[in-house]
Amino acid sequence: RLTEAKILRLVKYYRSNKVLSDDWKYSLSDAKLLVG
Repeated sequence: RLTEAKILRLVKYYRSNKVLSDDWKYSLSDAKLLVG
């Protein structure tokens, strides 16, 4: 849960700085597929 909280904080930061688009979404299931 700590890692997920950090990711969500980074998403908020990157959205506010226009690095990520507003429609980008974090998905735990997709992240599990990427990590393995």
